[in-house]
Amino acid sequence: MKRPKNWKWRFVDLLIPVLSLTLLCAVSAYSQEKNTEKSDDVYKLEEIVVTDLLTKGFEEKLHEEPATIYTITSDEIEKMDVKRTLDLIRRIPGVTAEDYNQQGVAAAYSFRGFRAGHGIGAASYLDGIPYNEINHVDGDGYPDYNTILPESIERLEVIKGLSSPLYGGYAQAGTLHYITKDRGDFNKVKLSAGSWNYYRGVAEIAREYERFFTYNAVSTEQGDGYRDHSDFDGGNLFSRFGYKIDDVSTIRLTLHSYKSNWNAPGPLSPEDWDNDNLTKATADGGGDKKKNMASLDYNRQLTKTASVSLLAYGYDSDFTRWVGAANEERHDERETFGSRAMVNFSGDLASFKNNLTLGIDFESIESQARKWNIESPDNRVRESVKLSGDFDYSNTALYFQEDFWPAAFMKIMVGGRYEMFDGDLTNNLTNTDYSYSESIFNPKGGVLITPVDGLDFFANIGKGFVLPSGYKKFENGDLDPSDLRSYDAGVRYLPVPEMLLQLSFFRTDTEDEIITDPFTLEEENAGETRRQGVELSAEWYVIPDLLIYANGAYQDAEYVDYNTSGGDYSGNDINRVPEWIVKVGAEYFPSLGFGGSLSANYTGERWSDSANTNREDDFWVIDASIRYAFEKVTYTLFVNNLFDEKYAELQSATSYYPSNPLNVTLSCSFDF
Repeated sequence: MKRPKNWKWRFVDLLIPVLSLTLLCAVSAYSQEKNTEKSDDVYKLEEIVVTDLLTKGFEEKLHEEPATIYTITSDEIEKMDVKRTLDLIRRIPGVTAEDYNQQGVAAAYSFRGFRAGHGIGAASYLDGIPYNEINHVDGDGYPDYNTILPESIERLEVIKGLSSPLYGGYAQAGTLHYITKDRGDFNKVKLSAGSWNYYRGVAEIAREYERFFTYNAVSTEQGDGYRDHSDFDGGNLFSRFGYKIDDVSTIRLTLHSYKSNWNAPGPLSPEDWDNDNLTKATADGGGDKKKNMASLDYNRQLTKTASVSLLAYGYDSDFTRWVGAANEERHDERETFGSRAMVNFSGDLASFKNNLTLGIDFESIESQARKWNIESPDNRVRESVKLSGDFDYSNTALYFQEDFWPAAFMKIMVGGRYEMFDGDLTNNLTNTDYSYSESIFNPKGGVLITPVDGLDFFANIGKGFVLPSGYKKFENGDLDPSDLRSYDAGVRYLPVPEMLLQLSFFRTDTEDEIITDPFTLEEENAGETRRQGVELSAEWYVIPDLLIYANGAYQDAEYVDYNTSGGDYSGNDINRVPEWIVKVGAEYFPSLGFGGSLSANYTGERWSDSANTNREDDFWVIDASIRYAFEKVTYTLFVNNLFDEKYAELQSATSYYPSNPLNVTLSCSFDF
C-alpha cells in the first residue's frame, strides 16, 4: 500500500470541489438577487451546523425535535470542575462513566443500555466533523474526545436514540455533538491546582469586529495522578478565524492541535483491592498522542428560504499505547480528509409550514494499525509483531430530513441516510490484500405534538447498523452489518418557564450481532440483544441563580439469543450495564459573591461478565464546590468524592481500576 499523499495537497484536493460549489452558489444567489425586487429586509444566515434544527436548551422553552435531547452550555462548563471532556459526559442524564484513569485513553461509559467501551457505541462529532475513528487499533469507532479542549466548547448536544438522519455510523445509543466557540469580546485566564500535584492553565481570547471575528484558546496541564506511575502532561491549542463576507455569508478557518503523554499503573488484583493497596502500580502502561486538525467552512443564505453550508477538513493523528495488562504495545497512525455539503429549504408547502434539509458527507482515511507483544507487563521492550495492517478506507453518505407541520400543533419528521463504504486492507503479516464494500439505507421518522403551550408529546423510530469491526469486515466476506431498530417515546412539560420535566421510554433491538458459533467456531451473524428502559428528569430554577435538578434512568439490557463459543448467554443481562443511574444536585451561582454546588451521583449494581457470575456493588459519589465571584476574578474550590468513597468505576471478577478518593482542586479565573 502506498504511503499517504502529502497532507497539504490532499487537503487542497478536497477544497477544490467545495470552493467550486461555493462559487456556483454565490453566482446563483447573485443572479437571483438581480432578478428580484429589492427588499428592505435583511435575511441573515444562522450559522449552520449539523444540529442546526435543534434548540439550545429549555431557556428557549421546549426542544423542537421529536427526540430525547440534552444540552450542556459553556456557562455550565465554566462552573464545573472540568479537566477533560469526560467530565462533561458524566453530567448527561442516564450516562455513567468508566474512567481508565489514563489521560490519553478515551474512557468507557454506559448509555441507554450500551456499554460504550472507549466511547464506542455512540457517535461523536466536533463542529459537524465525525470524530469516531474507523479501524482504530484500540477499537473500531474509537472517538478520542480527550483531544477536545473543554473550555472551547460552546455547547454539547446529546441526541439519544437513532432518530436523526444527520448523523452516521456508531450512533447505536445516540449522538454527542461538540460545538465550539467562534467569536466574542473577552480575555479569560483560568489557573487550577489540585491534589497529586495537579496544575492546569487555560487562556482564551475572542474578538468580534464589523466583519472579522476570532476565538483562540490554549491549555497546558500536568499531574502525578492518584496511583503510582500515573503521571501525565499535555496541551491543547485551538484557533478560529472568521470573516463575514456580506450580510448573508460567512467563512471560517479552524486550526486545532493536541499533544499528551501519560503513564498507566495497570489493574489491581482482588487481594490488593481488599487490602487497600490502591495506589500500587502493577504494569508499565502508558502512551502518547498527537493530533492536528484544520477545517474550512462556508455558510450562505441563498434566498429568503434557502441556505447552504459547506465544510472541508483534514487531520492527522499519531497514537501509541502500552497495555501492560495485555503485554502489548499498540500504535495507530492515520490521515483523514473529509467534506460536507448541506442545503436547507424552509417555507410553505401547500399552505403548510415545511423545512427540508439535504446533505452529502464524504470521508477518506488512510491508517496503519500495529501491535507488538512486549516482554512483560512491567517493561516496554518489543518481543514480536502481533498485528500489522494498512487501511485505505472511504465513506460517502447521502441524507435528508423533512419536517412538515400538517397542523399548528403537530410536526412530522421523516428522513433517511444512505451510507456507502469502500476500503482495502493489506495484512502485512500474511502479505495478503483484502477489499470491502457495503451500502446501507436507514430510514427515520418521528412526530411531535404540542396540544397546549408548554406541553410536548413525541415519538420516533429509527434504524441503524454496526459494521463488522476491524479486520473482520475485510477478511470475512460472509459477515454482514448488525441491524439496529430504535424506538423512543416521551413527554416534555414546562409548567412554568423556570421548570422543565421530561419523561421518555426507549427500546433498541439489535439483530445479526457477530458471535462465534459454539460448534463450528466460525464467526456468524446470529446474536440478538434488547435494551430498554425509562428516563425521567426535572430541572427547576427556584430563583434566577438557584437550580435544583434530579434525573434517573432504569435500564434493562438482555442477551435475547446469544449462544457463543464462550457460553450460552441467552436470557442473561448484558455485562457492564448498571440497572439504575441517578443524579441529583443543587447549584447556586450568583454573578457576584458566594455560590456553590452539591451533587450526588448513583451507579447501580451490574454484572461484570456475560455469564452473570460476578455482581458489582453499587455506589454513591458526592461532589461539592464553593465559589466567590468578584467583578473580574472568580475563585472556586472543588471537593470531589466528598466522603472518600472507595469504589471502582471499572472492574471485573479478577481486576479493579480504583477511582479517585477524596480530592480537591482550586481554580482562579480572570476576566479582563
